[in-house]
Amino acid sequence: MIYRDDLWQVDHRLEPCPVLGWLIAKPLRHVEFFDELSIEEVEAFGRLQRMLTRALRDIVPGVQKVYSIMLVESEDCPHVHVHIVPRTEDHPASFRGVRIFDFDGPSLLASKSNELQQSSKDTFNLVK
Repeated sequence: MIYRDDLWQVDHRLEPCPVLGWLIAKPLRHVEFFDELSIEEVEAFGRLQRMLTRALRDIVPGVQKVYSIMLVESEDCPHVHVHIVPRTEDHPASFRGVRIFDFDGPSLLASKSNELQQSSKDTFNLVK
């Protein structure tokens, strides 16, 4: 966990993680549809998404886009969670957009997870 407030929690995607900075935001309360979130949770998510996007652009080198992807398709994870994924300039074109889930490149977090996690904590503490 790298961030938690009264409504949302943010974690790094666990290994294997082919993209540096791949985050997952999820409400603390179990909901299976976005419209089941309260207005307060939706508003908090908007602020959280803005904060995460800013932090990833500051921390991850060469960010060109930051994807926010919510599919709620996994049978082992049938609740709302949003993948917040930075896409860098050198990311292969054939694995952009939702195809990023098919990307099995080298795990960048394996070598940089401590550095990114500390930078993330420092940045989130400043913006919180």
